Amino acid sequence: MIKLKNIFELGIKPEHSDYLKSKIKLTNQLSFYLSLYVLLFASIFAGVQRLDLLYIALIALVPYTAPLVLNRLGMWQVGRFVMSVTPSVVLSLIHTIVIESDQEVIINLMIVQLSVLLLPWILYDLQDNGKQLFLSLLVCIFMIVFTYLFNDLIDIHIEGSFFRGSLFEFIALFTFISVSALCLFILQKSNVSINKKYIKLIVEMQQQRYSLYDNEDKLSTYIKEIEKS
Repeated sequence: MIKLKNIFELGIKPEHSDYLKSKIKLTNQLSFYLSLYVLLFASIFAGVQRLDLLYIALIALVPYTAPLVLNRLGMWQVGRFVMSVTPSVVLSLIHTIVIESDQEVIINLMIVQLSVLLLPWILYDLQDNGKQLFLSLLVCIFMIVFTYLFNDLIDIHIEGSFFRGSLFEFIALFTFISVSALCLFILQKSNVSINKKYIKLIVEMQQQRYSLYDNEDKLSTYIKEIEKS
């Protein structure tokens, strides 16, 4: 039986630093949990008999699960970048094909798109010199702002009344809250794990220090005994 721990630790090697291990694990966790979100949407689309949207959701599973495969192959840099931008790219493309060029953007979809802007901040930080963080943010923001740009490039259109309805309004609000909570939970859990390692290291250093003092006392006593002899 496959355990979640085995999935979350795909691509992690003993020689990796603690920082890199935490980032690979974060990437795997987000890939796994957000893939479950896609499956949830797929079941909703199947329930409302929107087979066109169901097919799109199933196709979207490929890029959402791709980071797990990339990390397993050791391509963790690519996997992390793919995970940071995939939701924004997929949602933007969906937004593009469900609106006409003369229609207003769908606020409910925009809310979902804004929720995934947290992902680059979770997967990257200034310890990476900020380059990957700003690059992934730039891609995400570009996909949101220039939704209409892709409308002229993609010659596909499906009926989008579902995304303007009250059901998806609830789904969008739920997604915004749950994705934000998930990102913060994963980040807090990672920080707690790192803090525990640091605390353990500090305790070990203190024990070694006390042991050193004890050995110094024993050595001093031994020298005195030799001098007396």
